[in-house]
Amino acid sequence: MLLALGLALAVLGHVSQSLTAHALAIVVATTGVALFLAGPNWVRQAAFPLGFLLFMLPLPRAFVEVVTLDLQQFVAGFASAALALGGVSVYQDGLLLHLPGITLHVDRGCNGVRFLTVLFVVVTAFAHLHLTRGVQRLIVIAVAIPAAILANAFRVTAIVAATQFVGPHAASGWIHDYIGRSLWVAAIAAMFAFTILLGRTERQDLRAA
Repeated sequence: MLLALGLALAVLGHVSQSLTAHALAIVVATTGVALFLAGPNWVRQAAFPLGFLLFMLPLPRAFVEVVTLDLQQFVAGFASAALALGGVSVYQDGLLLHLPGITLHVDRGCNGVRFLTVLFVVVTAFAHLHLTRGVQRLIVIAVAIPAAILANAFRVTAIVAATQFVGPHAASGWIHDYIGRSLWVAAIAAMFAFTILLGRTERQDLRAA
């Protein structure tokens, strides 16, 4: 039944050119094959890796449209406040940041949605492998969302600062990419460290019990 449904979704995805239908087809068909070959007990034991395949689904376009502007405005406000605290003369006008000699626009690419998705997926997998308690896993996964948003805000702030002090070319090219990659790595490392710390606390509690 599941295998047939998966094949039907695959056909629907091919006809409609829908990435969502294609991804769902893989998940449903894989579960159907596993159920047929190994039985329900094995499928229950493999529930997490099978469910993890759902991360292949693209975010709903309506959701992205709803959160994009809010994230852009948060990033612009954060960068403006952080630069002002650092002594940089900056004036925010919506998504525009007016600095001495240059005006920058916080565009859609600065919303951080892609990194939020990546961090959420990576942290979910790491939390599942490193932690045993469901509550601890949920804490880590929940923290990943604001962590990604803040990391993106710091990224944009650093790029704006580099543009002011290094030059307009810092808004693109290797400086832009270097700042972004460095902060993404730092955010992932911080989340891994947080997960490991929770894991140690978890083991200490188990030994005490």
